[in-house]
Amino acid sequence: MKYILIGLAIMPSLFLFGQKHDNLWILGYSHGLGGSEEDSLGLSILDFSSENSLHISSNYQWTLGFDVASTNFSDAKGNYLFSSNGVRIYDREGEWLEGGENLNENENNGYILPQGVLALPHPRDSNLYAFFHGRKGSTPRMEETWYSEIDMRKNKGLGAVTSMQPLIQDTLLYGQITAVKHGNGRDWWIIFQRNCDAFTRCKNNFFYKVLLNSEGIQVFEQKIQDDLKTNTGLGQAVFTPDGTKYIAVQGDRFEEPSYIDIYDFDRCTGEFSNRIRIETVITDRGDGENGGTGGIAVSPNSRFLYFNTWKKIFQYDLSKENAQIMQDSSVVVAEYDGFVQYTQSGFPLGTRFLRGQLAPDGKIYICTTNSTQYLHVIHSPNEKELACNVEQHGIYLPTFNGFSIPNHPNYRLGAWEGSVCDTLNDPSVSTADLFTKTEVKLYPNPASDLLNITINTKRNYQTISVRLYDLLGNLVRDYHNTTAISLQNYPAGIYLAQIALDGAIIQTQKLIIQR
Repeated sequence: MKYILIGLAIMPSLFLFGQKHDNLWILGYSHGLGGSEEDSLGLSILDFSSENSLHISSNYQWTLGFDVASTNFSDAKGNYLFSSNGVRIYDREGEWLEGGENLNENENNGYILPQGVLALPHPRDSNLYAFFHGRKGSTPRMEETWYSEIDMRKNKGLGAVTSMQPLIQDTLLYGQITAVKHGNGRDWWIIFQRNCDAFTRCKNNFFYKVLLNSEGIQVFEQKIQDDLKTNTGLGQAVFTPDGTKYIAVQGDRFEEPSYIDIYDFDRCTGEFSNRIRIETVITDRGDGENGGTGGIAVSPNSRFLYFNTWKKIFQYDLSKENAQIMQDSSVVVAEYDGFVQYTQSGFPLGTRFLRGQLAPDGKIYICTTNSTQYLHVIHSPNEKELACNVEQHGIYLPTFNGFSIPNHPNYRLGAWEGSVCDTLNDPSVSTADLFTKTEVKLYPNPASDLLNITINTKRNYQTISVRLYDLLGNLVRDYHNTTAISLQNYPAGIYLAQIALDGAIIQTQKLIIQR
């Protein structure tokens, strides 16, 4: 095993201290593909634990590997726990995590869904972790999301998935699963954006906003502007490190503009407001001026947005007040220098810009549009214009990396002090009490002939829907506007009943049918 040490600049304490869930990044292909140190097929491990240097090492023994979907998760002290490539969840020894073996079908060396997996510390228990993953449809969009819980007390500390349930079934943007700390500094908002058609622009989109707290999950909806048009949704979504803005880029309808949408976000209520849309430069398949849509990342001080096409990196000043001023503030801070890496067979691999991720060292790392051994790095993202110091192909990896950069929110964000939702100052107040609480009861449970549903809520609603799933996640039946369901034709077994009001998923409960 080889180590590489790379010096770090002094960075804000926000990134050097606090929770260290993102301190270890694992990139690359698995030894299961025949990899070795000689042919550079294996895993590259980036360790950000040290305050003075980045440690890069290699692993050629583990059989896991990553494509586009990627997350690596450590405990609050930085001890590595598990990873996911969107196909499976792997434990800290590189083996399949019990219950996390079949998230999706394998594609090449992982699942090809940008920001398709995300892990969070669960507010209920320090040994419990929340895990979200998406499933694609037949077109470039995400059509299902799932919620799981991982208990690290299982299997002698290696962990196991103790529950997995469907969360949202709808036409969503392609991946782009991201999250931000609730204003109380403990709970989480997880965001999914609807995309009503994958190949035509459309209107009447809305956000699904999942609240994760000690009681579990609740799903809310918020409609966004009628004039909002979307493309296929390929791109990336992030929150600013201070949690005050949500930013998503979508594009890749070649020869059409990409869109950057910037919203103010209330960490207390979960409300989006004051959308600013920037229509970016025309893109194409890479032969023209800018190339296709890449990704976005935000500086640690939350001031500068970095948006990249395949060939250019732009800096936008988020302190500006409207779209035109912000557009005028954009500066090209890097243009692809033409650098290529050659394979052993002499095949050239370009190192254009793809997706970015803010790291614990306060720098932004960007993966390439080909499977190469390089990452680009923005060394001083808090600095204006060229002072941000973009170094192309500045990080050399021991192994090839297939388009992968881990998906991490800002785990270190604290409470919104002084806000009405800073409930940690009063332990008697739960997060759920700040919102319209809905109670759903299924009875009898276990049931045999008839299932009754009662809903206790203060909210006004027009429609109710009940979806029954088997334990493999297959939809068995979809009921509308009824609270009494006949079960006579169902085989005995365990099912999941998902209840939604006006399309907003309220609860998912286990249902046992007996014969």
